[in-house]
Amino acid sequence: MKLSTTLKTAALCLVLSAAATGTMLAYLTDTDTAENVFTIGSVSADLYENGTLIDSSFTGATLSGVYPTQVIPKKPTVKNTGTNPALVFIEVTIPKENIVISDAAGSKMPSSLRELFVIKQAAADNSVTNDDTLTHNNADWLKLDSATVNNADSVRYVFAYKKTLASGQETSAPFSHVRFVNAIEEQVVGSRSITVTADVIQQNNLTAGADPTSDELNTVFGAFSAQQS
Repeated sequence: MKLSTTLKTAALCLVLSAAATGTMLAYLTDTDTAENVFTIGSVSADLYENGTLIDSSFTGATLSGVYPTQVIPKKPTVKNTGTNPALVFIEVTIPKENIVISDAAGSKMPSSLRELFVIKQAAADNSVTNDDTLTHNNADWLKLDSATVNNADSVRYVFAYKKTLASGQETSAPFSHVRFVNAIEEQVVGSRSITVTADVIQQNNLTAGADPTSDELNTVFGAFSAQQS
């Protein structure tokens, strides 16, 4: 698991101007000094998974004996530990492989490049649908379809928190589980990884209202991605 944060600071400039009054008032002078102190805020965050803090001592949850269609709890959340309000994005990278799967009726499907895990959001009763349809917590999170990146060996999804995260607050999770694809046995052997990355960006001057709009979230993440490339 990785936690990456970004801090953008705006330069503040104070311009002082003075007007000359001429020599007639040369002896009638006074000097006042105004000192302006600016305290620069901070943007930082902690990433949690299933309530566990992801820090330098955490190497990632390891599961063994994972079987086809197994549903695995996975709830990433982000806490704002800085002083400034922040916009939060969670990137999830799922591995892909050429495999044969069975469909819902048990019929074997042709081999093709498929995601090994499916992101799922549990219902109110904590049940999870047993299919390959991606579901997420759309009440609190926006899936940025324009930010989806399909590579030969993985696919990256991006979820944007719909609220501005104040200092000290923690997000909900964009999803609650991942489901291992219904792969024919003996095809996927060894270890596979799901990577979750939290991107935290200052909210000040980036949104017009207290909470971001969908357009603003797309624009901010696009600008952030351009800076990282």
